Amino acid sequence: MYENIIKYQKSIKYVKNTHPKHPELTILDFSLAARGPEEDEVYSHQPYYRNNVRRGNTLVVNNKTKDVFWGRKGLVKFFDISDKSIKAIIEENEKSIDKKYKSLHYAIFSEIENVLSCNDELAPEHKAKVHLFRLNKANGENAQVSYFPVTDEWVVSSKNVSVFVKEPADIKTYQGERYGFAALIAKTWFELLKGKNKDQIAELKQDLTGRALVGEYCGNPEYQHLVKYNEVTIFFYALV
Repeated sequence: MYENIIKYQKSIKYVKNTHPKHPELTILDFSLAARGPEEDEVYSHQPYYRNNVRRGNTLVVNNKTKDVFWGRKGLVKFFDISDKSIKAIIEENEKSIDKKYKSLHYAIFSEIENVLSCNDELAPEHKAKVHLFRLNKANGENAQVSYFPVTDEWVVSSKNVSVFVKEPADIKTYQGERYGFAALIAKTWFELLKGKNKDQIAELKQDLTGRALVGEYCGNPEYQHLVKYNEVTIFFYALV
């Protein structure tokens, strides 16, 4: 059922693969079928996709029992705040403001504005608060790590590709260019786990069941971005 829903959404692209060790499981990686400015436009105009198609999505389907599980869910799409998106609300009635900037403003600020507008009718002790977080985002490749208890495996992913691995040797089961970055990220994840004892790893598995760490894979000299790092590692900045 879930596969059919994804299949008939023209704005979604997906890749389906059989789990290498559990043939009864089908892994579905899916994402928005758009890039760059086109992606921003679809996400800003379509709340359905913005709320349901994350920046990183993996479903796991058991073909025998028909059970469906989330392998991982990344961050909801976020937008840069531009002067035009701010201007769209300041000059709301101006015909010169492009509709796309009004949609962008709504996508960024609508929830905040709704919360604050309700405060006008509430007593001070009941007023809602808006919390603003500033994140340090490193300059590398998107990396995501979750835990899948059904098979006792880590779900390690780039933005659009996931691998299910229990130990470093499992990385070799994923061959081909498609799995390049996911495999590198998985290798680095196991390096980060080397300093953990059994209790710490068990606690980490519990914390990452139904959640995903999101970060940046950095320091690989073959895939250097604008910022140079001294070692290959993953800088995590969010937990979904």
